[in-house]
Amino acid sequence: MATYLGPVVSQAPSEARTMIVEMLATVEGRVLWDIPTGNMLAEGLATEHGFQPVRQLLRMWSGAGNIAGRPDLQFALLDPTSG
Repeated sequence: MATYLGPVVSQAPSEARTMIVEMLATVEGRVLWDIPTGNMLAEGLATEHGFQPVRQLLRMWSGAGNIAGRPDLQFALLDPTSG
């Protein structure tokens, strides 16, 4: 029903932008793009390409061995079920 954009992880925002623009150029129709809360660069890029927020993802964990992650390096998630 839709193409899912991701994953895109990069330490260089310009490289992430290039990858995303190239991915978007290859698809037609509906595209879903999940961005972790806090990556303002990815949110801006999505807005530039006509995307609008539909849902907010909330990462949760239990126990002492939690991993906060690096949302500033994650420009597109694989999918919310992948962790």
